[in-house]
Amino acid sequence: MNARRLWFVVACCVALGVFFRAYHLDRKTFWEDEILGTMRMFGYTEAQVVRASPAMTHARDAQVYLQLPADRSSDRLANTLTALAAEDPQHPPGYYLLGHIWAELFGTSLAAIRSLPALLGILALPCVYCLALELFRSRSTAALALALFAVSPVFVLYSQEAREYSFWTLAIALSSITFLRASRGAVPGGWTAYAVTVAAGLYVYPLTALVAAGHGAYLFARAGFRVTRAFAAYLVSCAFAAAVFAPWAVHMLGNTSMGRGLAGIVGGRVGASARLAATLRDLKSPFVDLGYLHGGLAGALNFGLGVACCALALYALYALARDWPFRVWGFVVVALCAPLLPLFAYNGFVYQTRYFMPLLLGLVLAVAALFGAALETPGRPRAVRFAWTTAFVVLATVQVLSCYRSSQAATWWNKDAETSDRVAAAINRAKSPLLVSRHVVPSMLGLAYYLDPGVPLRVDLRCSQCSVRNPERRGLLSDTAKYADVFVLDPPGSVPGGAAYRLIDPRPFPAPGSALSMFQSV
Repeated sequence: MNARRLWFVVACCVALGVFFRAYHLDRKTFWEDEILGTMRMFGYTEAQVVRASPAMTHARDAQVYLQLPADRSSDRLANTLTALAAEDPQHPPGYYLLGHIWAELFGTSLAAIRSLPALLGILALPCVYCLALELFRSRSTAALALALFAVSPVFVLYSQEAREYSFWTLAIALSSITFLRASRGAVPGGWTAYAVTVAAGLYVYPLTALVAAGHGAYLFARAGFRVTRAFAAYLVSCAFAAAVFAPWAVHMLGNTSMGRGLAGIVGGRVGASARLAATLRDLKSPFVDLGYLHGGLAGALNFGLGVACCALALYALYALARDWPFRVWGFVVVALCAPLLPLFAYNGFVYQTRYFMPLLLGLVLAVAALFGAALETPGRPRAVRFAWTTAFVVLATVQVLSCYRSSQAATWWNKDAETSDRVAAAINRAKSPLLVSRHVVPSMLGLAYYLDPGVPLRVDLRCSQCSVRNPERRGLLSDTAKYADVFVLDPPGSVPGGAAYRLIDPRPFPAPGSALSMFQSV
């Protein structure tokens, strides 16, 4: 592939990557994790919603918790900090403070809320190019990395999630660039810049600490396991970053709500086959993601592409270690991939692809290096070059097709296939509906977001991550004769017989064919 054709392909991939990050931002379901994050971004706590729930009479009363407070007081950002610190300290405030300001400027529609992570995902594109250029010192290999990252299904997917993961990817790339430049003394004040980017990254996501530890392990190994001046400067930079993050870290580690937020993940039990399936999904996610396809030719194609991409990623890591000096392969393997591997020791973490962004970025860099070496090595026969060029175009095409398929879907695996919008649409279509629920806050707010504001409610909500409990409220299902359809989510006791009552299934793995399920059967 000559230089002109290479840059044409890269330009097409970048243009498509920007397009897919900004396309149909409001199409996919506004799901539970996004609901909780947005609620706290606007300064509300889950406990506050639980206490207020008995007084909610219509959907509009619940919808206010997904809008900015009417009183724009000077302490509005402090309310965001307080909400996160009280109930969700595992998510530092960096993204959520920025999101609050963003919502004040651009509104609280779903497209507006998700446009911030989309923009952050777009800003990550030049950073990944600079990181690859700093690492490989080859414009063509850096261009290949940019192209693969731009249309990588997993990075596009999380650029449309109203959470901090595209921001974290940006922070990982920036801290890695400053680290590599500082370690070779490329710019004055390089270690200061590194300290600032690590501190900022910690306030975006705490697992930045694992990436910083990987940087240190790489630097120490590269120096022959000796404490050099560069390593001492690295330690000072990390100490500064830790000191800056210490106020939040102390609160995070000492807060009892920390356990509630992670309990469902760390305490999860995953069988061997499910663990293998999740690992394969993660390894292939930067390159192919066709969603849920089971059985028949479509299922076989999905499985075959997944196995091929996993094999490509693993072979790329092997080839990187075989063909490149430790300066290159050590950074990808030791600094980006290895630090995240301990999370696999906890069963539940295997299903949380979002925690493995550094590892997935490392896989993209390794595959780019594989193609870069194949296309740049002099003396290769034309047929061999053509084969590698074709393989790269095929891989990029599969990525684009994955992005396209995801862009047309109303829900996806990263949202647990939640379909609250579909359930809300059924309620809205009813002639005279009533929604009764004693379920958890995020599920109820997810439904309420899509309901017509005037839909009547009888709710007595419970916490998913807080510990507040209202006195038991009786009579939620009494006096319902005037409603043509009574939709019940998590019924308070037994539901009376009669055609008017319609149960909503809140289980993450519903029975196939359930018409009123909060989650898609997969």
